[in-house]
Amino acid sequence: MAKRSNASYKVKDRAKRNPDGVWGIFCKNLESKCHYCRQNLVEPISGKNQTYNTRTFDHLIPASGGGGTTTKNLLETCSACNNTRGTSDYLTFAIFAEFYLRPQVEELGLLTRHNANRLWSTFKNKIPD
Repeated sequence: MAKRSNASYKVKDRAKRNPDGVWGIFCKNLESKCHYCRQNLVEPISGKNQTYNTRTFDHLIPASGGGGTTTKNLLETCSACNNTRGTSDYLTFAIFAEFYLRPQVEELGLLTRHNANRLWSTFKNKIPD
């Protein structure tokens, strides 16, 4: 079975149970584009590993920092951006994505986890303490 984040499982499960409820409407209104890098997303396929552009849900305020799995706290992201961000501050990562990740997606049409991690490491080293 495909490796899925806990948030992704909760969202899909809640939407299936009540398609006309908050979560069903939330899933119907998804853009199918990563919030950070804007690349097109694909649904996870059961039994397959996630690819760089598999749809995941990122917590605006990380779950480890007390953020819940609510419609106001979830962002539709690709697995490359979600894994690269980790528990980093949202605003810092969003600025990084705007200036480093989106241009790469526009130029190459894709963003791999390796490229995202490499760019993120370079960016973090430039941030003053």
